[in-house]
Amino acid sequence: MNTLATNRFIEFLTNILSKKRERRKRERTLDSLAIHQVEMLIIDEANHLKFETFSDVRHIYDDDELKISVLLVGTTSRLLAIVKRDEQVVNHFLEQFELDRLEDIQFKQMIQIWERDVLRLPEESKLASGDNLKILKQATNKLIGRLDMILRKAAIRSLLRGQKKVDKDVLKEVIAASKL
Repeated sequence: MNTLATNRFIEFLTNILSKKRERRKRERTLDSLAIHQVEMLIIDEANHLKFETFSDVRHIYDDDELKISVLLVGTTSRLLAIVKRDEQVVNHFLEQFELDRLEDIQFKQMIQIWERDVLRLPEESKLASGDNLKILKQATNKLIGRLDMILRKAAIRSLLRGQKKVDKDVLKEVIAASKL
């Protein structure tokens, strides 16, 4: 057998083995999703997925036994550019919702919810009132991602200092350190 034919044969076998491994990985993933009774799959930064991966995501979404809701999160323009390349994928993920800046009332409510349900510090910090609210509005531009980052870092910094709540000085330090 000449070397060209040998190389092609080896390439052929490698391709077959690779496909078998891929198929096993997919099966294990689907089994794991079923075993753990996953109800929703949230894929953050979905715009960074390889195009081929979307068919797997579509398969998970379509599987009647799994009954999993799939949420793709990512930069809208980039995500749409990828999803639109496959008609079957775009038809499954037509709904889009963009989170924009919150209104003042929503922003205040969001801070209250974050303080109560996410941070869960021993004492109330009253982050949604007075100077704290003004500081957070200015630093976050009323965007949820920024709010989350600042509040989590402020809570951690406060706890590391032995404080039971976030105060205005800690908020200012975190914002300054984050360069927002």
